[in-house]
Amino acid sequence: MSSYKPVRNNNSKSTMKTIKDDILPSQIVSDYVKESDGYQKYRIQFREPYKHFLGCVGLDERDWNLSRPRADLRCNALFQQLTSMYSITSKPDFFNEKKEKDTETKEGVDYFGDFDREIRPHFEIAIATENQYYDEMKTKMQVIHDFYTNDFEAKKAEFASLGPELEALQKSRPTDPEQIQQMDKVMNRFTELQRLLKSMIQPGLTAIQSQHLKAMRECMEAYQKLNDNWSNCFVSFSKFKPKLTVKRRIKDEEKGKDKADKLGEDDRDI
Repeated sequence: MSSYKPVRNNNSKSTMKTIKDDILPSQIVSDYVKESDGYQKYRIQFREPYKHFLGCVGLDERDWNLSRPRADLRCNALFQQLTSMYSITSKPDFFNEKKEKDTETKEGVDYFGDFDREIRPHFEIAIATENQYYDEMKTKMQVIHDFYTNDFEAKKAEFASLGPELEALQKSRPTDPEQIQQMDKVMNRFTELQRLLKSMIQPGLTAIQSQHLKAMRECMEAYQKLNDNWSNCFVSFSKFKPKLTVKRRIKDEEKGKDKADKLGEDDRDI
């Protein structure tokens, strides 16, 4: 019959006491639950601030499931809105679209020509820059993404459930080959989970928090550079003059005149 020998890590800086061969699996689970309490609380408390931070820099948790930048990134989304305003058929990836010629003009002004000549080139540069920094910011935040996708809760729950099962098998002292095989299977999985879970909290909560703050700071620096590049891309837009004239409706003018007359009467009364 196999004897249970939990994993030892003599080089560990963990506060978990050295496990002896005769310690009960339920006690091993209990010790780990206490030791990982701070780690688990931090995961819960930091979750919403992390998601909020991603939104502030234009990222989203679903970005890590994509192989390319989202079509709704800020610059690209703005570009699509402008193409709609100029009555141009918009596509998710305008870099690959075939430029269409809109021969219709209004009041002698070729709005598509202005858009294609003066606006599109600046947006092409701005969107390429956004995609570049999008990838860079994702790389910076990868460590926090990994922190939240390591299945800690699921592994911890499985580890806790295997403790009583393994303990019961050991107490029954099975002699049947199939039961012995089952106990070995449970023991191996229990030991594997113990090793994985210990490795997650091994750096210590202070080191983990420091690592996350560093990632966020570097991501913010990249986001600032992105904004600086945008300023350079769009600086020439300030020289553009609108070619549309907004005319007041006659009814609005009459209303304005009536209000002025009424105010004049009130002044005379005073």
